[in-house]
Amino acid sequence: MIKTRTLYKIWDVMLIGMIAVVAFQVRAEWPRLSYSIKSLFFGQPPTKPPEPLTVGAQLSLSVDWSQKSKNILLAVSKSCAYCGASFGFYERLVDHVRQTPDARLIVLSPDLPDETVTWFKVPGVDASDVYQIDHRTRTNLGIVVTPTLLLVDRAGLVGAAWYGQLTANEELTALKAVKEGAASVESHATLLREMTEEGLRSLKKDSVVIINPIDQARFVRKDWSGIRLINIPANELSVRAPVEISRSVQVVLDCTEIRLQRCRSAGIGLLRQDYNNVSLLVAHQTPSQ
Repeated sequence: MIKTRTLYKIWDVMLIGMIAVVAFQVRAEWPRLSYSIKSLFFGQPPTKPPEPLTVGAQLSLSVDWSQKSKNILLAVSKSCAYCGASFGFYERLVDHVRQTPDARLIVLSPDLPDETVTWFKVPGVDASDVYQIDHRTRTNLGIVVTPTLLLVDRAGLVGAAWYGQLTANEELTALKAVKEGAASVESHATLLREMTEEGLRSLKKDSVVIINPIDQARFVRKDWSGIRLINIPANELSVRAPVEISRSVQVVLDCTEIRLQRCRSAGIGLLRQDYNNVSLLVAHQTPSQ
């Protein structure tokens, strides 16, 4: 009898363990599963989600950007653990914004403004600073993760972007951008030089890194005769580049398999992260270059 009870207990523990494993797998695969469920019952959903905003992109939001030259846009959510863990940084961010005459803070949240202010618990932020925006609308804008921090100019162009919970260095960079402002997108664009494959192969191999910014699924490794090649999708550059690539090397973005405008935006993003030698690999140089 005792052995039977023991077996039942063992069985219960195993059953709970199996349920926990299944639940974990379902949670991990939920984006793919939800896509399949929507396809089955509601027709085919969009085949590709909106791309994340990059530096130089136009932000299509009903805000009068012309009021300030430094519009600090912060997308948060009460369900975002990284947002809650960043309250200390947000307090410093708000202080910098309030002390900078030509800057203002815009908080995007799926919740009512009053509810967001109560949850946010950052002095100096009131309901007038909060824009309520649902998840789908926010995602369609290209703001695909929370928290997202954007520096937007008077024309509604994204001048700098930070995603997720920031490192200490990223926090300092963001606060500096609020105080000093980011250089205009146009001025950064003039620093990007185009080059062809012939020009690339003439460079000193050990001082160059080629970045192919296409999605990993489309990436096919090419032999560049000893020049280091790395695949970093454009939407991951701001996070991975500072970790994986030294600022002392010449960075060449391979723009031959991606829209040139998007490749330029990625290059501007690298320049804003203090990569001072960035070039664009193109099939043919434009006459203006």
